[in-house]
Parts: sequence; structure tokens; C-alpha cells
Amino acid sequence: FVNGFNSNKPVLVKGTVKVEEREDESENEAGSIVKIIAENILSIDQAVSDMIEEIHIEADFAAMSGTSMTMVRDCIARNRGGTRVFLDYLNEGRKEYIIELPDYLKIKPDERFFSEIKQIIPAARIYSHKQ
Repeated sequence: FVNGFNSNKPVLVKGTVKVEEREDESENEAGSIVKIIAENILSIDQAVSDMIEEIHIEADFAAMSGTSMTMVRDCIARNRGGTRVFLDYLNEGRKEYIIELPDYLKIKPDERFFSEIKQIIPAARIYSHKQ
């Protein structure tokens, strides 16, 4: 790990590229030296998470038990971040209404979050809107 990154995982680098021409006299070869000047480095997971503006969780919430709803709330609370969450309430497979959760319940949309929600609500449809 260097600065919190695993060297075996891909990253997204925001910055500039500088190309310098060089001539290697010892081997009579000309070439270029490419330098990447990074302004910001993100893991791919973080970059994707940052691009998602909102998450919709579509399910028949009215048919869920109070325990399941508490588990959904706890999952959201454990995954705090900057992405808005909407609960799309279904009734007999048709969307009845959509509730936007308050700002203090914004999430970090990552695989862990999606996996937890699917464990709690296997029939849920989760979709996102990206920037």
C-alpha cells in the first residue's frame, strides 16, 4: 500500500501529462519520457461512487416487516456519504410514490451497500442516476 492504495488495483488519476524528448547517447536511441503530474488519485470504486448523484431503491416497502425496515435504515446509516437516496414504493408491481430521504441519510454507494440492501430486500430493484 502506498498512500492507502493497493498497487494491484486500478486507479483514476486526474492531472496533466508532460512529454519530454530524450536521446540516449549510449545506445543511440531517441525516445520520449512521459510524466504524469497527478492532481488527484482515486480508487476506481471511489471515482464511480463520486459520480452517482442519487440512488433509488424500488420495493414493496408497505409489505415489509418493521424489522426489515429497521435493517434498511441501519444499512443506510452505516454507509453515510454524499449520494441522495430515494425509496420508490411499489404496490402490486406499480410505482405508487417516491420518498426522498433527508440529507443526513445520504449514502456512499458501493458494493457493500448494494449487497446489504439485496440481502434485506432480495426483490428490490436498485438503480442510480450519474453526473
